Amino acid sequence: LVARGFNQKEGIDYEDTFSPVVTTAAIRLMLTIAGFRKLLVHCLDVKTAFLAGDIDREIYVEPPAGFEEPDHVWKLRKALYGLKQAPKCWFEKMNQLFASIGFEPLKKERCIFKRRDSDSFTYLLVYVDDILVFAENEEIMKKVKEQLNGLFKMHDMGPVGRFLGMDFERSPDKSYFSVSQSQYIEE
Repeated sequence: LVARGFNQKEGIDYEDTFSPVVTTAAIRLMLTIAGFRKLLVHCLDVKTAFLAGDIDREIYVEPPAGFEEPDHVWKLRKALYGLKQAPKCWFEKMNQLFASIGFEPLKKERCIFKRRDSDSFTYLLVYVDDILVFAENEEIMKKVKEQLNGLFKMHDMGPVGRFLGMDFERSPDKSYFSVSQSQYIEE
């Protein structure tokens, strides 16, 4: 089910739709730090992320074909794909859930979240529903993945190989990453 957000009118049906995403410069910087500190870097994808967002106003939609009833509409309880404000609702919900397990956003890069784990920091980089997890060791990585999977359903893609159209290859000594966009360019 997808909302027909193209019918929404700004100021009437929605106010704010802004949802930040991590910058490519921040991704490159974190990969450099990961190489220098030999951090593990894994990739996760949140399943049906926009359906987790809470909406802050009453929104009604016409039922889709096959479900119509004369003079009836549906009241949404959660955000829905297609709504103009769905990305913002998802980002706010994600912030709230990350805070519940101890992650806080960086002041200068709101899509990088950090948490102190024993003697190290764990980082989450978020681009809408794609997440890179940076952790000191396998034990912390496993714990963070379990916690995130408890918040929302995830697809665990393991060590980062591809993210946002970029292909990553780690050096044998794990001290640096090579980044390529050749497949993206070819496509």
